[in-house]
Amino acid sequence: AAVERVLDVRSLQAKSGDTLLLRGTTRDIRQDAEGPRAIIASEPRRLRVVDKDVLEKQVRQQAGNLREALARLEATQRDVMQEEGPAARARAQGSVAERIRQASETSTSLTERLRRNDIMDVPLAETLQEAGHAVSEARDRAEQAQELMRDARTQDPAKERAIQSSQQEAAQRLSEAIDLLDRDDDAASERVAEPCEGLFHFSPCLRRVFVDPVRRLRQGVDDEDLRSEVVDGPSDEVLMYRVG
Repeated sequence: AAVERVLDVRSLQAKSGDTLLLRGTTRDIRQDAEGPRAIIASEPRRLRVVDKDVLEKQVRQQAGNLREALARLEATQRDVMQEEGPAARARAQGSVAERIRQASETSTSLTERLRRNDIMDVPLAETLQEAGHAVSEARDRAEQAQELMRDARTQDPAKERAIQSSQQEAAQRLSEAIDLLDRDDDAASERVAEPCEGLFHFSPCLRRVFVDPVRRLRQGVDDEDLRSEVVDGPSDEVLMYRVG
């Protein structure tokens, strides 16, 4: 038997930085000859209260890790499509299907974390929902390909086309999820860069240091090139760059 309860932390008037200790207790309703049985308490669970921005940043970092995992899975799924030997290919497809399933669970858990904390109004929440849908479709297609491969001894051209189609769709859905997470990351970088532009509008030198790298590093500009630009600026601005 299980008992579920929802604790609304806001009702405790907790503030960012507070720590809550949560403990569950239970007692058997049956009685011994000596009387009621003793109360049994769980080990305390520590809950740290953070503000919305901190939680969103944590989830965004985890979304970045998910994005890297999806990129590796897409590459692996495409490699499996080129695998020779029915038995070896079936094993490889089973492995990648399991990893995609785990990635789908991770995506769902990130969205659920935002939902539990009532911050579904941020762009990241919508991105995770859309990416999660794409990953779940990739999981279904990968598992479908795995199921079609179970009888590796059968040589059926129609079956082979169905396997390749499912594998291709799995890789495509993964690619779509990656693109969604990349676009959200780009948007977040722009939101960080815009306040910097307002802060350093008086200094073209500092703008090159603090704002342009957000965009230019994506274009392959080396850090040494950025340093060479700053050397020509005022000495105090060079010092700020080197110290930072």
